[in-house]
Amino acid sequence: MKLTFLPLERTEHWDDLNSDLRHKLREDMTGFVGVDETGSILCAAIFDNWTSTSVQVHQVIRNPFVIRHGFFAEVSKYVYVTCDRAIMYGLVRASNKKALKLDLNIGFTEVARLKDAVMFGEDMVILELRKEDCKFLPQEFREAV
Repeated sequence: MKLTFLPLERTEHWDDLNSDLRHKLREDMTGFVGVDETGSILCAAIFDNWTSTSVQVHQVIRNPFVIRHGFFAEVSKYVYVTCDRAIMYGLVRASNKKALKLDLNIGFTEVARLKDAVMFGEDMVILELRKEDCKFLPQEFREAV
């Protein structure tokens, strides 16, 4: 299986991804999808809430194959090199144990928990990955500023 990364097409890809993301398409959203030979979307990275130093990332992984075949390297290159940001943030429901475990394993760190932010009894976890700590980015690009 071959993974090819393509820019996010607002019309073509959004309906397919919307059920996974549960977000409305907004003007500040950009990103890319990873597709197989048939054009099926295996993964996606959507970015929004841009500042001069950071961006929020939303990741969709439909096939774990992508984890070992360049998805996180592509996310890192896009944020830290192409878009010249220093920090990537993610918000994850505390109940989404699988996503939290994966994000922590790839280098994100928990910076805050918003008590009852999802619903009473469920927190929202704020994660951060700084450029200098990103193990998927070649060392020459890891300088913070």
